[in-house]
Amino acid sequence: MKDDRVYLLHIRECIGHIHAFTAGGWEEFTADTHESDNGRLRRD
Repeated sequence: MKDDRVYLLHIRECIGHIHAFTAGGWEEFTADTHESDNGRLRRD
């Protein structure tokens, strides 16, 4: 089993990506299909 810190660092990195992708607001995020598609791909 991996050290819990590995998982926590990954979660923190993902939260940072979400914050960056949505900084312009929901309308800007959904208007940019590249970024919204990336979000879906990372989630799956």
